[in-house]
Amino acid sequence: MKIKFAYTICFSNEKKNAFFFLKQLEIYIDKKTDKIFCITDKNTSKITTVYLKKFCKVKKNFKIINFNNTKNFSETKIEALKFVKNYDYIFDMDGNFAHNPSSIKIFKKKIFKNNFDAVCGSRFMKNGRYIHDSNYQRFFLSYFGTKLVNFILNTRFVDATGGYLCLSSKVVKSILDHKIYSRAHFYHVELKNIISSFKFCEIPITYKKSNTKIKNKTIFIALFNLIRLFINNNFKNN
Repeated sequence: MKIKFAYTICFSNEKKNAFFFLKQLEIYIDKKTDKIFCITDKNTSKITTVYLKKFCKVKKNFKIINFNNTKNFSETKIEALKFVKNYDYIFDMDGNFAHNPSSIKIFKKKIFKNNFDAVCGSRFMKNGRYIHDSNYQRFFLSYFGTKLVNFILNTRFVDATGGYLCLSSKVVKSILDHKIYSRAHFYHVELKNIISSFKFCEIPITYKKSNTKIKNKTIFIALFNLIRLFINNNFKNN
């Protein structure tokens, strides 16, 4: 019996690059069993949606799912997970070429060979790459943020803040049973706090950073949520 994979890929303002991303992704999927769900919401530009529709119209493995009523990035991600929770494994990716589709074969190899509950992409382990411009802010926040997260939450991730995940339905259902507080950037730390209770591994990936800066307010909210996770974890253990 073949494992059924679903892919939830969020799109924002990629425009024509969304089309090119899906064309590259198509090379690495199993067309017999894999289903790709292109996730859009109120923040997705009209031109991006046009290119998504153009591609999905002629590809039976690809479908657009719209969540216009979600309030933020994290809520859209969670609604997408609810939609695909009954698949065996779910990939969580970005559609802006930040995540290279060629890594899919490595994720799957780990799943097939070692039966992991979750496989997480890592930008900081050996052979991983974090491609960025001259602004090092996000790189340092991600790298040293991982150190802080591991110290506070007693986790063991090489990259605790990044996305590009492959999760079993068991892990996804556990995520859906938890309350996720983050609206955006801290979202994947909350997921990995849950993943840490399962059998997981990390694999090296190449990640292309966006040019956006993170505001001080966002950093403060992330620190607040980190403390909240620490308190919640200790409350459950006592």
